Amino acid sequence: MTAMSKSEMFSILEYYFTHGRPREYKKYEGPLFDQFPKILKECSPVEAIRAASTLFLFSYTLASEYKHVQETIYKKICLPYKQWIESQTPSTKEAKKTRNKNSYLLILRHAVTSGLYSPGQTSYFLTKLLVENDAQVRIVCLGSLDETFHSLTKKFKNLEIIQIAPNEKREKVLDYLENLCLSGLFTTIFTEQEFSEPSYIAVRHRLDNLVLISAGYYRLPWYSKILKPNVLGGAENDREIITPMPIELELLNPQFNPADLKEVKEKLHFSDKDIVFGCFARLEKFTHDYIERANLILDQIPESKLLIAGPNSQDFLTNHLGERLASGRAAILGPSNAHVLGHVLTFGLETMPTLSGSTVLELYAKSKIVLTSSENVTDIDYIANARIKDFVYNSKKELEILVNKVADPEFRTMNEKKSYDFMNAMYENCKSQYYKIIQNLS
Repeated sequence: MTAMSKSEMFSILEYYFTHGRPREYKKYEGPLFDQFPKILKECSPVEAIRAASTLFLFSYTLASEYKHVQETIYKKICLPYKQWIESQTPSTKEAKKTRNKNSYLLILRHAVTSGLYSPGQTSYFLTKLLVENDAQVRIVCLGSLDETFHSLTKKFKNLEIIQIAPNEKREKVLDYLENLCLSGLFTTIFTEQEFSEPSYIAVRHRLDNLVLISAGYYRLPWYSKILKPNVLGGAENDREIITPMPIELELLNPQFNPADLKEVKEKLHFSDKDIVFGCFARLEKFTHDYIERANLILDQIPESKLLIAGPNSQDFLTNHLGERLASGRAAILGPSNAHVLGHVLTFGLETMPTLSGSTVLELYAKSKIVLTSSENVTDIDYIANARIKDFVYNSKKELEILVNKVADPEFRTMNEKKSYDFMNAMYENCKSQYYKIIQNLS
């Protein structure tokens, strides 16, 4: 592909996100990168924000590992986008020099605590931490708002949530957010959005109080500080601040209706005698290596069954698990209630080489044992800080030994409490350290 118009780029990206994120679209990544700087020149500010945001998500979700892609996205998307913003006519607006103390703004893509948007749990943790410490907090939510988030406004009078209407013109949203960020009303402004409107505002006005709460990607040149969980590694520059992994224990194991659990098991034809293992994540995380290890377990334990759930295309998995699916030894579900499915599992088998993130923490909170591979895994810092070492394996032989143990009900009874205790210790450590970090930002 030698040339690409703006409309062609948006068409490719839209098709990818509306048709299950097919893996074969990786072939478009190089051409999109090559054409991106030229296409930016044809864009309005709102179009440029959309182009950069969607191209970032396209590349990031197609990545097979998340270390190397940091640099690729930085060079191919971040730098051209930043240079384009800097080339625009200078703004006549100026930021107020003085700022209110102990007052915080959160600009969120979604204010949700369950489902597929994992950064929402971090945002909830930060919001609750701030209001519990008597800070004034305003949230501007650009997308979905759930009842768990909204219920905080009933409990805390020092919290305000503004939800932007979905049909609001993006030019008006950008202007509103820009005025808010320049108003001087807030000590610090937080966002979990790598790009979107906050990135444009940060570059345009060189704000020194706009902070990213990183959910995985952190190689961004526009935010004044980046809160980087220790599971992502150490600080690579003076803008990165290493934090404990922010978790909210109440969100990891919410109450559920036992009838829902019974219904799911009946639909899947799983009995109480079955040893069910698996994981829940974006389906592109379930690789050849994962399927190979899952097949080893299915062969090793006759009464075992594999359960996989998550968004995006199932084609790769159905092609490689066809016989297992036909025989009832495996099941693949789309987006599902992971909290109910978590109670279906006897134990978890984490995705590899890219780990499953907060899904495993949710299983830990349910007192489930999760087996994690350290073979060829790039997320070694994640394993060191957010995985139970007793359940990490480094070879197929080690996996076989662990599976034999976990298949024993007595072993599970003796060891499942380790998972909950591990999560509880993470939570208490995070609460004690995170607020000190926030205070030191201002």
